[in-house]
Amino acid sequence: MRRGTPRSPAEGYLPWANSQGAYCRSIAMLGSVGAADPTVPTAYGMKLINAATSNPAQGRERAGGVSFLFDPETARPAVVAEAAYLSALRTGAYTMSSLRHLGPERFQEVTLIGCGAQARTHAELLARYFPDVRTLHVHDLLPERASAFASWVEGSGLPFTVVPHGRAAEAAAASTVVITLTITDTGYLAPDHLRPGTFVAHVSLDDLLPEVFDRAQALYVDDVELVRDNPRRVLGLLGEGRVLVPGAPKPGTSSIRGTLGDVLTAAVLSRAPRHRGRRQQPLRDGRPRCRSAGPGVRPGRRRRPRHPPRPSRSRPVTEPRGLYSLADLDDASVQRIVRRTIELHADRDAHTRPLAGLVAGLLFTKTSTRTRTAFTSGAIRLGGAPIAFGPTDLQTNTGESAADTGRMLAGMLDLLVVRTGFPMRELRELSGEGELPVVNAMSAEEHPTQGLADLATLIHHFGGLDGVRVLYVGEGNNTAVALARVLSRQPGCHAVFASLPVTGFRTPCWPRPRPSRIGAAAPSPRRTPRATWSARSTPCTPRAGRRRAVPSPTRPGGTSSGPSTSTPR
Repeated sequence: MRRGTPRSPAEGYLPWANSQGAYCRSIAMLGSVGAADPTVPTAYGMKLINAATSNPAQGRERAGGVSFLFDPETARPAVVAEAAYLSALRTGAYTMSSLRHLGPERFQEVTLIGCGAQARTHAELLARYFPDVRTLHVHDLLPERASAFASWVEGSGLPFTVVPHGRAAEAAAASTVVITLTITDTGYLAPDHLRPGTFVAHVSLDDLLPEVFDRAQALYVDDVELVRDNPRRVLGLLGEGRVLVPGAPKPGTSSIRGTLGDVLTAAVLSRAPRHRGRRQQPLRDGRPRCRSAGPGVRPGRRRRPRHPPRPSRSRPVTEPRGLYSLADLDDASVQRIVRRTIELHADRDAHTRPLAGLVAGLLFTKTSTRTRTAFTSGAIRLGGAPIAFGPTDLQTNTGESAADTGRMLAGMLDLLVVRTGFPMRELRELSGEGELPVVNAMSAEEHPTQGLADLATLIHHFGGLDGVRVLYVGEGNNTAVALARVLSRQPGCHAVFASLPVTGFRTPCWPRPRPSRIGAAAPSPRRTPRATWSARSTPCTPRAGRRRAVPSPTRPGGTSSGPSTSTPR
């Protein structure tokens, strides 16, 4: 990327109707970027993007185009590149940046209106940069495109459940993050279609009705001059005085607070309103990523905080957040974590410092070499600032409850990693009524991060575990429980766990069904077993002058609860 001063003249726009009466348009965007080094020539180029609303019915993408780079001396095209993918990736990256810095603190559902190439790019980026998202609500004027998008998501292995909606208003109301990806020239989303506090990434041109801008809490654009000079966009309302440029406040009107670039450089952060657990909403390509003020606020009037705004990292929730047990994760989440682990093993710099600006507490009441070093170095490499606590560093030793300690830590930390020999319930209490995410780095019942690391190692080595036989010999402790939980999710994997009677399994290892005793779980008659298990408890007979040895369960003298088949979820 060249560093320097960019220039972007007013874009060219040509609309028409084809022989079918369908709306068509062509957009030409010229630009140049001057290099910081005066000896490097300025880069000149153009992007041409065309679209026709009748294309999808004929099996074509709605939009496509080409990008050009010009020779600065001859002005001839020196590079011609396909523009649709590059444009979709750039647009998606803009949306992700806006969502990260201006969107809700936590969300698990996203609405995509329009199911074309832009939707696929946004889905891929959401899976990578917002792993908590579980559900995509989608709408397209052509229901078959929504169905095709759902099939593509499933075939691509993305960790989403796709919920199609017949109406755009229903899809918009289904979540607090709405991304419009259409080429409509007629507004259709009204303020009442959006939940209070909704973040709208308005990638398209005319999806939002003007009333949404009137009631938006905050408006951001990518280029104020481009928006102001283009009456075709909804923010041509600038010319009508309904929406004002930054620095021109007027009672009864909405003002653009700035650009996403201003936010990223903290130029407008101090004067942007902040609400507990919420962030600001931006604009995209002159279209507002805005937060609707909601039905309870009169048009043209915005709520303002009484006191100087201050950011808040969290808001109370009812359920503790974090990673406590592998039983709390679905199969897709486990596979996604393992896949990402292998990627970072191959390239430890393959990330965007997702913990930048966050503080991670590391509470280790048990001795640790590998786990403590791994979490400390991992937090630093991902951009976080770790704070270590030993077994006698917190007031829990003087009688303060785990819940009170967690509530206090939640006001200062962004997450807490705990390694302890105490029950898992104390980790949930440390979550402080759900305000502080807690990662179980080992508890009395389970060692989930060790189980994920073991699974990643096996898959990295074998490429997959279908047909692989795993033998575990050792204590039936928290590590064995975690390993059993992750291996039980691998189709075709056969695992045998052998342990001494005094160290046998005390915790059920399989999420569903729970075995009545270790090593005995009835298979479901309606499902094919995905993993076969033999959980054995074998005694050891000491011999003079030799170490204790675990005999083979198939030889005389060994006792076994017998092989069993478990059909975990």
